[in-house]
Amino acid sequence: MSYNYTPLNQTATRLITTFGRDVTFTRQTQGAYNPATGVTSNTSSTYTKKCVIGQFDDAQIGSSKSGQPKRAVMAGTRISANAESGDYLVDDVATIDGEQFRVISVTQVNPAGTQVYCVLEMQK
Repeated sequence: MSYNYTPLNQTATRLITTFGRDVTFTRQTQGAYNPATGVTSNTSSTYTKKCVIGQFDDAQIGSSKSGQPKRAVMAGTRISANAESGDYLVDDVATIDGEQFRVISVTQVNPAGTQVYCVLEMQK
């Protein structure tokens, strides 16, 4: 007998929507190379998601990253390799209170294939 995790997903999404705030994410994607100019064009896309902002402590991160600015973001979304879907990817830049943080890892809580939420580790 398996457990139905869909209600957990719905609860996480509801709590994040209620208590979270809008965070703007920016993603840089590499465009086409122009052989005539020798330049590769880059494009930028932005998207906004509801997130709950928290702080990792050194015990959660590990001593190898001690002393570096870090934050956690829990968000109700799925992870995808599709850059246009608005899902979180490593190297996205999040703007929080006017400060920019680069996403350095994305961990999904995904029991039995049901996406409940994501945890993003970010640093300045």
